[in-house]
Parts: sequence; C-alpha cells; structure tokens
Amino acid sequence: MYAEAVQSLREVRSAQHIADRQNMDTDLLERLDVKEAQLQRVIDESGEVEVTVTSSAYEVTRDGQVEVTIDIDNENPRPLVQLNADLHLPDGWQVTDQDVPRSVRANQKVEATFTVAIDEDAEFFDAYGEPAIIGDLSYRLRGNVVEHQVSTEETVAVLPKVGLELSPEATILNTQTGNDEIELEVRQPITMKMAMKRPFASSQQKA
Repeated sequence: MYAEAVQSLREVRSAQHIADRQNMDTDLLERLDVKEAQLQRVIDESGEVEVTVTSSAYEVTRDGQVEVTIDIDNENPRPLVQLNADLHLPDGWQVTDQDVPRSVRANQKVEATFTVAIDEDAEFFDAYGEPAIIGDLSYRLRGNVVEHQVSTEETVAVLPKVGLELSPEATILNTQTGNDEIELEVRQPITMKMAMKRPFASSQQKA
C-alpha cells in the first residue's frame, strides 16, 4: 500500500502543477487537493514512522520552563532525510534551546528536544482551549515530503504559583471562639466557593 500511495501522490502533485500552470477549472484543482490530502494520510499511516510529543511537566507556572521531546521511531527500511522539527506554542511561550537531528536511519529511534520558557505574562490554562504544545515534523522519505503534526496527549497548563482548595467535609469553623487573624499576601486573583452550615442555638420556652 505504501509504494502505491507514494506513486499516486507523485502523480497527483504532477497533475496539480500542470493544472495550475494552465489555469484549469478550480473545481479540478480542489479535487486534486482533496486527493493529495487523502494520499498523504495513507502515507503517514502506512509509512511505519511513529511520532509522539511529550513534556517534562504538564503543570507549570509563569517564569517556568519545560523540556519538550519529539520522539521519532523509523521502522522503514529507508532513512528519513532533510528532517525538520518545530513547535507551535501559545503567545508568551518561546523556545530557548533545541537539538534536532537532520536525519533518521532505517529502523532507528531518535528524539528532537526543545527547552520552552513561559513568560511572566503568559495566559493561564484554558480548559476549553487548543493543546498548548503541538509538534510540527517534516522529512523526505523515498523522495517525498511527509509532514506530521502531533500534540501532547495531555495539555501543558500554566497555573498560579499558589492554589487554595477547601473541602467542606474536612473544614471546621468554630464560631464560639474569638477571631484569630491570619495574614495572607495574594498576588494573583483567587476564585473561591465556600458553603458552611452553622449549628442553630437551641430554642428556650418561656414558662
């Protein structure tokens, strides 16, 4: 299947080039684009190249950093050449160091590593947002350019440096004693939900 897909992809790209040069019907170009995407998926699935992206930590704070690794497992009998790897990151995140191999031999596993720094004004974690880190990998295999875009299985979340959580079942508030003051310095907004049940004083009947 792999060899046929590669040959078909080569033919489709050749047809795209001819159609584009001769200003052919845009409907034909769109169909060729769809076919190209389908064949690219077949090559990715049958090319025996596994790509995974992992992070050294999945909870970080502002001014922190993580080490991100793109693992490439080439089980093909052919090498992967002209290897390029990069990361798609949110605003306020930046790659400060990286080590990316230029090729992968047949039946070899390699890794591309990145040091990612989080700025002091980076956005906090959004549970409904896109994955924070997406690895972008491309290489040539048997003369064809193959691309992968893979995110970490668990998103990397920027959280405040201090978190507070009260469990109603484990919290006791004594309302019979004097108030004791506790000073806290809070540098980030805090959202807190509390529910307390206060015992009612027993009623007394007048004679």
